[in-house]
Amino acid sequence: MTDLELKNALKRTWSVFFASHGNFTEVQVQAMPLILAGKDVLIASATASGKTEAALVPLLERHLLPSNPTKEQDKGLKLLYLCPTRALGRDLLRRLKLPLEALKLSMALKTGDTASPQLERPPTLLISTPESIDALLTRIPKLFSQLKALIIDEIHLFDDSPRGDQVRALIERLESIRRYGQPQLKPMQRVLLSATIAEPKALAARYLLPNFHSVIIPQQRELDAELHVLSSLDDLAAALAARGQPKSLIFCNTRHEVEGTANYLRQQLSFEADILVHYANIEAKERFETERRFAESRVAVCVASSTLELGIDIGDIDQVVLIGPPANLEAFLQRLGRAGRRRQQLKLLAFARSVLEWRHFEALLRLALEPHPFQSLALPPKSYHYRLSIIIQQIFSRLKQSPNGAIRLVDIRRIIPPEVPDKQLEVIVHHLSKTDYLTEGRMMELKAGPRLLELIDEHEIYSNIGDEPLLYTIIDAYSNRYLAQVEQSYEVGTILLLAGRSMKVLWSRGYVMAVTPVAQRAERILRLQSKSIAVALSLSRAVAWCLELSPQEIIYLPRGQGGYLFHFWGDVYGEWLAAYLRLAFNQAQTGATIFKLSNPQSDDPEDETGQRGLINLEAEVIVVQAVNDLYLYLSPALSTLPPWHEGMALEAFERVRRRLLPWLELGRFYTLLPSKLVLQSGLEQADLKRFAQLYQYAKLNPASETLEEKLLDLL
Repeated sequence: MTDLELKNALKRTWSVFFASHGNFTEVQVQAMPLILAGKDVLIASATASGKTEAALVPLLERHLLPSNPTKEQDKGLKLLYLCPTRALGRDLLRRLKLPLEALKLSMALKTGDTASPQLERPPTLLISTPESIDALLTRIPKLFSQLKALIIDEIHLFDDSPRGDQVRALIERLESIRRYGQPQLKPMQRVLLSATIAEPKALAARYLLPNFHSVIIPQQRELDAELHVLSSLDDLAAALAARGQPKSLIFCNTRHEVEGTANYLRQQLSFEADILVHYANIEAKERFETERRFAESRVAVCVASSTLELGIDIGDIDQVVLIGPPANLEAFLQRLGRAGRRRQQLKLLAFARSVLEWRHFEALLRLALEPHPFQSLALPPKSYHYRLSIIIQQIFSRLKQSPNGAIRLVDIRRIIPPEVPDKQLEVIVHHLSKTDYLTEGRMMELKAGPRLLELIDEHEIYSNIGDEPLLYTIIDAYSNRYLAQVEQSYEVGTILLLAGRSMKVLWSRGYVMAVTPVAQRAERILRLQSKSIAVALSLSRAVAWCLELSPQEIIYLPRGQGGYLFHFWGDVYGEWLAAYLRLAFNQAQTGATIFKLSNPQSDDPEDETGQRGLINLEAEVIVVQAVNDLYLYLSPALSTLPPWHEGMALEAFERVRRRLLPWLELGRFYTLLPSKLVLQSGLEQADLKRFAQLYQYAKLNPASETLEEKLLDLL
């Protein structure tokens, strides 16, 4: 379809959305004809490339601008726009307000900060988050009965996570409401948006109907990057002054670092600038004000956590600054894309606090120049498994939705993907009944038990974010307005730094602390809880890629009585590998028969007992310790890897699962699963099959002289 043909196809929307721009962007030219034709589409392209309009405009043209809008069937909610954060929802509301008013279409935002839409006067477009849609389904499910289309923004932040699995269940619940009394109704049209995706086909298949289409536009902007050592925050202040960029967005990897960095810059920065902070614990109105001020400021520095990785419009940023690398390639590309959104050049200032971080940055920067960075790494495919804890959350939500307070197992079966066996569903329901979350009534009905009623009263059944709630709440002493949540309490009189302001604790009762602004300098920076994030396999393998190692190659570097095994497998598989080798060494040293190989690779009789490949077993002390995402230390020395055995891998996982489970994102309700299913869920998310592939195809090599020098720098 030519630009002129596309313009003519957008009879009612072109003048409102595109007349001032002149031309369509590449992603719009490719995606909009498909959406106008009624196709499900995955769109992946750079930030500020026009993805939102590429999805929204053809859906408006097709579904929300009827020929006769006075008809009763043309009223009601037609388009649902799901986004991962409240901030992105607010930004979309602001951006779309004027064009939708021009089209005489109503729009609303529903998050935890806003009121629910009215069934009597529903908007035609609703922007929301999964948690708020889950809550609306329990209260006013009829609101969605006329839904025509669904957009899911930043899909990579949802997919293969508890929230992504929740979205899959919500889609089925929405379809069920739409089909009520209309069993032959066609499914709603669906469009996914993202800036970066590792496995686009596999992702799209989880949310879109078969025969979907993909529109993927590689990043094409020039990268201007500087990499520096950060010995202290003086280095940061000096670099900001030297670069002379008016607006800088600084990303830190923890909330505590955000406050500390912003506090330092306020005191030490050599030029006048508005210093702002942005992270999830800050109250929503404060975050919104930060976004507004940063967008309108000519000279400003905003220090943020991952909350500003998304496509929130905070103006044209001159440069992005990273203090330490993010834990995965996706987050790096997302942060990088925030720089110069409306320019052809990305300006990046990166600070490494160690040799390890330097190597991570080198790998990320090199991959950023690749047209298809994930393909360059040649990673073994990741298995996808639906998280069983989401079944629990959906049972609870579905019970709240039921008019008579009861559901049957078949109601849950309809919204859970077919890959979850019936037997597992039955085991989960039985366990919830034993633990007083459910009661089983007549005719196989399930009702809320006493423990579930408590959760419902506390509105704790809609979210799958996090494993535990934060313990202490900070409020304004005079207005009682919520300000933040933190992981520890502070004595009355303590002056804290919160969102860049000094706040004095006036009183503390139980889990609530009241504060008020003061002029004195803060004594303490609030210790904010930050989730531990494992360095991903993709990032660690990127380091190996930069060292010009093959995808299967791992390196052993002897040192003293032992040595270092450079696996480049990331935190999860590095910990798992250490546990596996520890078991193998211990069992081999005791002389026990470890296992039998299922597929012997040679005629060597030693293969049958699993003893081949281990040396120096006379050592009295066996040490195998994961050090970081790139290597582990072991003693005794190693000549080849012990043979693979699945039973050994399962036992190794069991021994380190407490360390691994917080990294695996099982969902906040996973502790309500039977213990065997907790272990199974952990194994599924850790991906035993992928671990086996890494191990079985690994080629253990010694280091060349040149490579040895580079590896020694990492120790």
